[in-house]
Amino acid sequence: KHMWCAVPECTNERLNLEPKDPEYAYQNCRLCHLHFEEKWYKINKMRTRLHPDAIPTIFFGPDYGKSTSNDTKQDMKSSEDSPRKKKLHLKIVKLKAQNKTLCETIRRLRLKEKKNIQAKKETNEQKTLQKLGRKLLP
Repeated sequence: KHMWCAVPECTNERLNLEPKDPEYAYQNCRLCHLHFEEKWYKINKMRTRLHPDAIPTIFFGPDYGKSTSNDTKQDMKSSEDSPRKKKLHLKIVKLKAQNKTLCETIRRLRLKEKKNIQAKKETNEQKTLQKLGRKLLP
């Protein structure tokens, strides 16, 4: 089941919800990862989870200035200076989110590689012990 981001002007697969009924929106829409700061994520060995009390603070588009965060208001002011700056700001937000996803993928791959190396070592140790056992007990 595909989930859509409910934030207007979101660049991450936004669906226009106005023609949809509230039940559809409730069942199919959430806020995507682009709207949460890193401090709201819990990263464990295999998965990144959003903290249950997480508060979205990153917004963009025409309604962006309505945010309660002082930092985001300041960012919006500077990004509203020109359409080019606004476009660049959106690109930066998107690239930061993409970077976060790639960093998490790299972390998972390194963990997987470490486990594979450990398993290989254990297999080699078992083979060595078997060879020694055969020599000692012909």
